[in-house]
Amino acid sequence: MHHVPMTTAHPLARTAARIVRRSPWLGFGFVGDGVERDAPVPPWGGVRYGDLLRPDLMDLALRHVAEETHDHPRVTGTFAVLGLGWAARVWTACLLLDRRVPLDPMTEATTGPTATEPDGSIVLPSGRFACLATDRAAGHPDAHPVATLAELHATHQRLVGDAMMAPAVDAIVERRLIGRKALAGMVGSRLAAVAVLLARGPEERRRMSAEVLTLAEGHAVSRAALPVFYEVPKGSGHTLAHVRGTCCLYYELPDGVKCEGTCPIAPEGLERLRAARRGAAEA
Repeated sequence: MHHVPMTTAHPLARTAARIVRRSPWLGFGFVGDGVERDAPVPPWGGVRYGDLLRPDLMDLALRHVAEETHDHPRVTGTFAVLGLGWAARVWTACLLLDRRVPLDPMTEATTGPTATEPDGSIVLPSGRFACLATDRAAGHPDAHPVATLAELHATHQRLVGDAMMAPAVDAIVERRLIGRKALAGMVGSRLAAVAVLLARGPEERRRMSAEVLTLAEGHAVSRAALPVFYEVPKGSGHTLAHVRGTCCLYYELPDGVKCEGTCPIAPEGLERLRAARRGAAEA
């Protein structure tokens, strides 16, 4: 395993610091920071994401999720993908903010030792990253420069979508918990949530929302049910929000309600989806 001292001078560590200043929900760490020396707390502490793709561990993970969803099969499926999709925030946040993509596939990352959920703190095994050739960090020993933004998008899709999210969705569909299109909406929603937390100012809101849609459209695991972005007033300006392409079904649980702002079957969310689809059809 490639270990690096992840000091604040490391380009990916600087990206991590910038991200967490925007939102503490998006933070992550590295092997070598010391976090891996703590004893993992079951059931989620110290979990390697790729291990969850093993049939026995996938079944175990889904049983844990089912305990939180009153054994509701469909909600177990959507919540499992929402959890894994949120763990993918590291790759998406680095891409959106600094045009850098960690080169460790999601399958090689682990949860932090004290994680209590499958989307807990993320620990990367190295500091290797892809970046644009114009990035001032392109000469760093851990950097892998590429020529175009499309190549960075493809790297994200390979390391997150192909490596982890697509096989996880396949596994849930094979267990007949819920259909593929419903889960596509969960993946797209998690991509969108990163932009919602990161974007500052009108230019970033436009750029990040457009880039998330490019990512979501570029992969079969998410293109079937794209999120829809919109803006809401906040203070003297606006902030970014999104509607999921499909419903998480949380409202079907005994204590559930429709998700405020993101629900695609609430009247306002349904109208936003219909308007976006009308616009796409007319384009």
